[in-house]
Amino acid sequence: MPRSKPRQKNRKNRVNPTGQATDNAEMQVAKAKVLPVVNKLSSADAGERTWSCAAIATLVTSDAQTRKLLLKEGVVSSLVDRLTDNSQEVVVEACGALRNIALEEGFEVCREMWAKNILTPLGAAVPSLSSVISDIIFKKPVTTVEDEITRKLVWTYAENVVSLIWSLSETTEDILKTINKMSPLVPFIMLILQLEDEAPATLRLAAAQCLYTLTDDNEFAVQQLIGDSAYADLLVSLAQKPQQSPPLTFALICGILHNIADTIAKKPTLTLRDDLTHADQHILPHLVNFVNSIDLTALAQSYTVVGATQPAEGAEIDIKENPQADRLSQLDSQFAASHLALEIIAGIATAVQGVSEEDGIISGPADEDEEEDGEEDEDDEVMDDEHGEHIGDEDDALPEELMQEDDRVPDISESSQSILAWLITNVTSILVRLATPAPTNDHPGWPTEHLKTVNLRAIDALNNIAWTSDSVIPREAELWGTWQEQAGHLWKGCYTTLVPAFSADERLLEAVVGFSWGIAKGVKGAVDVSAGEVQTLIQMYNKVESVDLKVKAVGVLGCIAQQQNQIAQNKEIGSFLISQIVALPHTPTPVVVEALNVIYDVYSDAEFDYDEPVFVQLNFVRALERVRNNVKAMVKAVDRRRNGDLRMRADEAYENLVAFVEYKKSERD
Repeated sequence: MPRSKPRQKNRKNRVNPTGQATDNAEMQVAKAKVLPVVNKLSSADAGERTWSCAAIATLVTSDAQTRKLLLKEGVVSSLVDRLTDNSQEVVVEACGALRNIALEEGFEVCREMWAKNILTPLGAAVPSLSSVISDIIFKKPVTTVEDEITRKLVWTYAENVVSLIWSLSETTEDILKTINKMSPLVPFIMLILQLEDEAPATLRLAAAQCLYTLTDDNEFAVQQLIGDSAYADLLVSLAQKPQQSPPLTFALICGILHNIADTIAKKPTLTLRDDLTHADQHILPHLVNFVNSIDLTALAQSYTVVGATQPAEGAEIDIKENPQADRLSQLDSQFAASHLALEIIAGIATAVQGVSEEDGIISGPADEDEEEDGEEDEDDEVMDDEHGEHIGDEDDALPEELMQEDDRVPDISESSQSILAWLITNVTSILVRLATPAPTNDHPGWPTEHLKTVNLRAIDALNNIAWTSDSVIPREAELWGTWQEQAGHLWKGCYTTLVPAFSADERLLEAVVGFSWGIAKGVKGAVDVSAGEVQTLIQMYNKVESVDLKVKAVGVLGCIAQQQNQIAQNKEIGSFLISQIVALPHTPTPVVVEALNVIYDVYSDAEFDYDEPVFVQLNFVRALERVRNNVKAMVKAVDRRRNGDLRMRADEAYENLVAFVEYKKSERD
């Protein structure tokens, strides 16, 4: 089974979306540009082979049509062959071209590279590169011209190899298992990370990204890291020095430690090291301080100003001397670091559910239904920019003009009640600020998507805190009262600020409604819900296309409907839900399933003050009885093989409908 779906960043759009035949003259021009380059790959002259590989590396990033022609000419196979060329320059350039192809084309091409046994030459390159880098570090004398060339190319070659392995490692489980067998790889990556002064920043960034991917749900790589105390010491040390690493590299180091802690939580016998077992506790304040330090509006304004100085599309530029592009890459990197840091914070909030009380965390029943953002996908490419290059030459720390005033959060002391308590009391307000949209700007260079991703990641983190609080905090604990008070403010923020701000963006709107569902589910009755907010949810439901968003809106309404002393509110919600159920087959199946489950919960007891005036007097039981055959037909229409989970939930909803109708008919006898 694939380890990950093709990354959306690397999705292959059709070159000609109208479906009309491409102009023959245009195709001939493209072929005339491509064929001479491809032919020189097999030249007897090493200089021509080097030139060909370098040209392909540039061409694959130029446009989709050229890239498609190159792939049709079989350049992947030819370039893999060049990885064993007798010229070091050819090998380095071929690896760079393959790296760019992998970044641009993603999943399918990476599988093709693997099928052509690319990992054999890459695996052989790793110990060789380690040896050369060690010679440089220990200042071993150069004895041959070949050694001199090798040392000159080593940093570029190392970056190409590491980047290519990173792309391959996130493709399928089979490829990852093969990479796991490359025993020198983790020591090689750790050597690079150790060279804070010697190795180029882009190489250390590539190494951090590769290791972050390798440690994600991969016990084998984690065991290698924790099996050598020097490796663990280095990672912990780097995480404790946020100002000494470029922001994105630092965020990735924190992500690696979080991955390690997550793996240890699943298998505590892996290590007894407290700094690894409780790594989340140590990295969290640094991550929060980082995201809190960035002035997103100032960052966006700088991005726009720098972007406006970029050469026009198609203009001739000197790639080696383009300070505007370098600066824009640095700003891209700042945004990417913010996105990743928020993603890790969200992961830590969820991980609290798996930690025992002995570890200093409040324990409780794990909620298997926490709402996770499923779009992992499109925004997680934290390293590559639109040209397939790593984001940024990160030599500089975040510029002072983009930093907020120093307002650092306190550390999590050993005596603190829990990570969750720390998140609730110290972090939620910071996340609310980051979830709130920055001022809009109509300038074409305004980084709207970067800013929206910050909003989305912050909402995800708040969402995880809400759902974890509901499942973990005992209701008699003092922290539950703290959370209830905080939840009331967060609820109002959702419906007075976030929902209106994101009304035109269903992706963000869905995240906000999912977050409010987590609030409403846990603190029923403690949140003051206005009639206007109920109307907002119903109107939103009727307006949006997203089935998932409709399901979340129904879930929120179901929580609101359970409040006592709110009969009119319950009547409005109950009538709306029944109307959606009886509208079958026009209501989507997932929505009907959720609405039925809500009805069962809300009207489960005749003692509820709204049951008689709403459920009984409005004769909901009759409406449910009449729709039973429609629900049965709906269930049968769900393919078990294609939608097994939905079919299981639909079957359960129908069985419960039959039992619920009989129960309610006899309940008051």
